[in-house]
Amino acid sequence: MRAIEGQGLRFTVAMAAMLLMVAVQSASAGLIAYDGFETYTADTALGGQNNGTWGGAWSAASGIYVRAAALSYSSGTVQISGGSNVAQVEDAVNVDAATARLLPASQSGTLYISFLFRVAAGQESSDFMQFALNNDTSIANSGSIGDLSTSDSKLGARIGGSNGGSTTGSTTNVSGGTTYLLVGRMKKSSSASPGDPTGVNYDRMDLLINPSSLTEPADGSWSATRVGTASISSIAYFTLRTAGLDVGDRYQFDELRIGDTFASVVPEPATMTLLGAGLLLLARRRR
Repeated sequence: MRAIEGQGLRFTVAMAAMLLMVAVQSASAGLIAYDGFETYTADTALGGQNNGTWGGAWSAASGIYVRAAALSYSSGTVQISGGSNVAQVEDAVNVDAATARLLPASQSGTLYISFLFRVAAGQESSDFMQFALNNDTSIANSGSIGDLSTSDSKLGARIGGSNGGSTTGSTTNVSGGTTYLLVGRMKKSSSASPGDPTGVNYDRMDLLINPSSLTEPADGSWSATRVGTASISSIAYFTLRTAGLDVGDRYQFDELRIGDTFASVVPEPATMTLLGAGLLLLARRRR
């Protein structure tokens, strides 16, 4: 009898493991790079940290840390929990590559980026936060989303050459203490244009603010769109550029995802659901 019970318990454990494996595979399909900052020790510098799925460690200016804080987002079918750590930009960090990280492989197709974003303290209209995708750590010739104006706090999209091009702002002003889910899409047009006669360079950046659906919006339904040639045909880096920050400013970001599908950066909350189902099976079997 005990042997049969032992076999049943082993079967249940195996089923729980299988459910977890399926969940992880489903959540990671199309995902290229991810960092939730949970594997780092709180109150340490971000520079030099090297966990997650990337091609190298974080490079970061002095003033960017891993801090103990919890960011989360829930709207409609989109639910993201950031755990207990965040990356935090503090004080007067004002450099073109405040922090950067190499992707595990260079990308040449449509690329998506998402992250949780919150101003924890010190927000001013002159503050500037540019989350960019580029082929090096220079902001020139990149596509980016974020608070891209030094005259207001509107979130926007930018793509192009000098300083990463010009910005198209959304109608959303950043509000201190509010957590936003920002999603960017950087892509190439299907045909040549005057600024890109070969048609091989990235020339469009879209921004989506606070999605409530797991379905990718159609063109024209994003929060902001900027068209302009970035003069790069591949992407190898994520880079954060900051400006206008003062002592006492605190900007946080978390759950950074870069992928080649919308679903990979706005994932269905299936991992924890299936994991919970597996653990429930195990608990019932033990009882």
